[in-house]
Amino acid sequence: MCAEYDGLLDILVQHPNIKIDVLFEPDDYETKKGSDYNGPNLVWGNLVAFLEKIDAEFFKSLQFVDLHRREYVKRIQNQPMFVVLAQKYPGLS
Repeated sequence: MCAEYDGLLDILVQHPNIKIDVLFEPDDYETKKGSDYNGPNLVWGNLVAFLEKIDAEFFKSLQFVDLHRREYVKRIQNQPMFVVLAQKYPGLS
């Protein structure tokens, strides 16, 4: 599960021209840029809220699993990955 989020964040690191901003409002020009465009590509979003939502959904999923089952142990082992994601990409927030 966390590998997909890690991959998404890796893309943002590899392509610093992709900028995520809460205040950005897309217009028609943004969607019509050619493949030769070298300027910043703006995307609406908030990475901190994204990670907080992932954490909240993870916590909710743990509430519906029996503590004595293997499924719970498997899920709880994913918990450190959220901390790693937050620490690995501090400049993206």
